[in-house]
Amino acid sequence: MVGEGAARWLPQGDANREVAQGLVEAIRAMGGGEIVRVTAGGEGVDVIAWAQPGQRRVPLHLDRHEPGEGGPMTLRAAVPEGWGAPKRVRLLDLSGDEREVEFASQDGTVSMTIDAPEWYAVVAMEY
Repeated sequence: MVGEGAARWLPQGDANREVAQGLVEAIRAMGGGEIVRVTAGGEGVDVIAWAQPGQRRVPLHLDRHEPGEGGPMTLRAAVPEGWGAPKRVRLLDLSGDEREVEFASQDGTVSMTIDAPEWYAVVAMEY
């Protein structure tokens, strides 16, 4: 948990669903919460969220360690307290393409469906 002086990680050999679920529960017990949930698709895609308060932006990094299929991927991300709904959400990929993403915002979350990246992409929620 950033700012709490604690770090938790999974050794590569233990990176399975049972261990991952136990890790999530341990982080919640330490006061951490769920920032991004992948609700559909995106098999093999790691999602890392950052908050950039100075730029009023939340980038979501979508990363694969091996190339994968595209296809739809649905995400639900928590909004930093007091930020409200984003003005826009953009998807940027390795080819340099950039496009606006349709999204829904309610109850402190932003939901969207994007194409899963072959290797890497960034979703930028801008406030």
